[in-house]
Amino acid sequence: MKSKIEGYNCSEYLNEYYSFGLFNATECQILYSHENSQIDLEKNFFRIGEIYDDFDLILGYRKDKNGIWGHYNNHWDGKFEIISSSIKELCEGWYQRDSNYWCEMNSELQWNEISNFFNNNIYIYKWKAKKIKEFIDYCIKTKQLNEFYIKANKTLIAITKTNGFCSRSFTNMVLIDYKLDKQTFLIYFKKDFFDYNPKMKEYKIDKIQEVIKEINEWITNIE
Repeated sequence: MKSKIEGYNCSEYLNEYYSFGLFNATECQILYSHENSQIDLEKNFFRIGEIYDDFDLILGYRKDKNGIWGHYNNHWDGKFEIISSSIKELCEGWYQRDSNYWCEMNSELQWNEISNFFNNNIYIYKWKAKKIKEFIDYCIKTKQLNEFYIKANKTLIAITKTNGFCSRSFTNMVLIDYKLDKQTFLIYFKKDFFDYNPKMKEYKIDKIQEVIKEINEWITNIE
């Protein structure tokens, strides 16, 4: 592999952190695992990812050039376009591995994986999400709410009965929005994913146990 990628400035991609790939959970965008990357000899292009649209934009490195480039897989006209200066810039907030990995995991493992996800992004991107991670870790430690599924990014957490990486929730769910400036959690008690007028309550961040109790009662329909 080393000899094949000579001339491609891809040392960032070869970091162990990206070895199993990444994916964007809200957009059709993926970074290939190292195992699935490949060199297109005809185009002198090291393929490392894809953005799915009408023409499928292939992401990768061009020989002897810096940055992440893209070309369309269908109807390619010989042109490349610069997509990003780095993988770090492109992939902020992307989850590790792929959507199948997250869809197939049980809820308890999902909480642990989300905790790791926040740990990585707080370190790499300096996310101001320490209190969000503390909430997640407290639930893991005390074994509360982890019978439900969790999906989270930056200052937001969604907690649902169904796995949010596979489908939208059609039953009671909760959205937690951490307000850094006020040091509070704003909780949206939603009847389903499409509830655009939910009940809202705001809690000081030291009221974690009260927050957990209300979340549990809402999702399990105990009022």
